[in-house]
Amino acid sequence: YVFGQIHLPDNLFLFYSSTALNKFHQFKCWFIIQLIISLPIAFYGVFTLVIGSFFGYYITPLIILLYILLLAVISAFVYVKYISNPIRVKSKSILLRIVNDWQKPFFSLFFYHVLDKLKITFAITKVLSLAVINGGFYFLTGLNNDLRVLGIVTLGIIIAHAFLIYQSYRFESLYLNFSRNFPYSKNILYLNWAVNYLLLTLPENIWHLTAFDFKIGSAFILFNLGTGMLFRSLLYRVALDMKKFLYWVFYLFIFFFLVIMQKLYWLLIPINLLLSIILFYKNYYKQSTYIKS
Repeated sequence: YVFGQIHLPDNLFLFYSSTALNKFHQFKCWFIIQLIISLPIAFYGVFTLVIGSFFGYYITPLIILLYILLLAVISAFVYVKYISNPIRVKSKSILLRIVNDWQKPFFSLFFYHVLDKLKITFAITKVLSLAVINGGFYFLTGLNNDLRVLGIVTLGIIIAHAFLIYQSYRFESLYLNFSRNFPYSKNILYLNWAVNYLLLTLPENIWHLTAFDFKIGSAFILFNLGTGMLFRSLLYRVALDMKKFLYWVFYLFIFFFLVIMQKLYWLLIPINLLLSIILFYKNYYKQSTYIKS
C-alpha cells in the first residue's frame, strides 16, 4: 500500500525531496509514519497490556507491542532503501514495443491506451456486446425480421460500451487537456472522437454490414455512432461525475427503447447525431475535470 501511494503522481516528489535528508532522519520519519499506520494494532496492544496487567499476563501483550515496534523498524528500513533508488520505469508492454515506431494520429491515442492499459475492460465490454447480440436474437427469435430487434440489440451494444465512452472522456480530460491549445477546429476534434468510437466498435460494425443488407447495416452503424457520440458529448456537460453520467445513460436508454418499440428508430439516427454535434460544439471549451467526491 505504501509503495503504491509513493508512486502516485502527486507523491513522486518524495523521491527527490525526502532523500535530501540524511539516512537517520529519513528512517525516523518513515518509522513515525509506520507507527501511525499501525495505530489500530497499537491500540489493541495497549488494551491487551492493560487487561493483562489485571490478571497477571504480561508476556503476550509485550510480544504484541514488540511486534509492532519491530514491524515499524523493518518497514522504515525498507522504505528508506526503496525511496533512495531511482524511480523505476515499467517495461513496455508487447503492444507498445510493436507499435513504438508507428505514427499515431490524434484519434488513435485513446485506442492505444485501451489496448495497453484497459485490456481487461475492453475484453469484458466485447463479451457483454457478444452476449447482447446472441441473447437479443435468441430471446426474440420470433421477431428476427422485425428491425426493432436490431435496434434494441444495437442500443444494447452502445450501453455495453458506456464505460469505455466514459474512460475516453476521462483520458482526454486527464492526459490530453493540453490539446485544447492545438490548432484543431471543433470539426476535426469531433471527427477524431467519432473515428475513435468507430474503432472501439469495429467488430460490431463489421457484424452490422455482414449480417444484414448494406443499407440497413449502414443505417444502424450511424445509429450506433450517433448515440455513442451523444453519450460522449453529454460528458462535456456532466464532466467526470460518473454517477450523473450513468443516470443520463439509463434515462436515455429507456427513452430510446420506447422510441424503437414504436418503430420510430429511423428518427433517432439523424436526431442523435445532430444532438451529439450540438452538445459537443456548445460545451467543448466549457468542460470541467472536476471529480465529485
